[in-house]
Amino acid sequence: MDIQLAWACMLEEIYYMGDDVDKDGAPVREILKNTFSLENVMAPYSQFCVGHESQVFLNMIKKGEFDIPEYPLKGEALYDYVQSFDNEDFITLAQDFVYTYPERLKAMPISESTADIDNNTDQFQVMKSRLAECSGSNRAVATLYNPIIDSTRQDIPCLNHLQAFIRNDKLILFCLFRSNDIYGAFPSNMYFIQYIGMRLTEELREYYPTLIFDRVEYISYSGHIYESDLDAVKKIIE
Repeated sequence: MDIQLAWACMLEEIYYMGDDVDKDGAPVREILKNTFSLENVMAPYSQFCVGHESQVFLNMIKKGEFDIPEYPLKGEALYDYVQSFDNEDFITLAQDFVYTYPERLKAMPISESTADIDNNTDQFQVMKSRLAECSGSNRAVATLYNPIIDSTRQDIPCLNHLQAFIRNDKLILFCLFRSNDIYGAFPSNMYFIQYIGMRLTEELREYYPTLIFDRVEYISYSGHIYESDLDAVKKIIE
């Protein structure tokens, strides 16, 4: 299934069949446990961009070729979000955000202090090295929830876990969300995670020259729509 279709399906299911709950003071309509298998968005173009899919993907996003008409984040804004994976200025970002996914993946904090930044962990490289050592590894994992920091914070990552597998010369990336804002965040989250899959695949081709990025397996424990977005969702699904 592609990202746009999965988005539409979840919006409709949650709108009509979800339960109304109070999510830490914010009213939402929710369905517990949502799962999708999301195809590689670059698969139809793969023959034209072998070896540099991720860069072509970014360029296409920037030009608006992956825009979803009803989704608020488009073009340059969507590009900035996906391309943030390549932004190494985590200290500057930390001044404006409680956390970012790139920070947690590529420089997982070991404490609240920026003085410890040199000891932070690049989990993306850990995933890569484990798969490089053994293509059948089940240990290529990254976690974004950090109990040392997050146990005392109000805002904690929605994306909690990534795991990459190589099977039959294909890379499959699993993602687990503890909670996912389907209307406001799901498409951009998925483009971001697809980009990680492309980047990981490209870097692993040093070891497996014919490796291709196959798909993302998506799991969310709480897929929800904020009450304030229900009118906008109703217009989309009607």
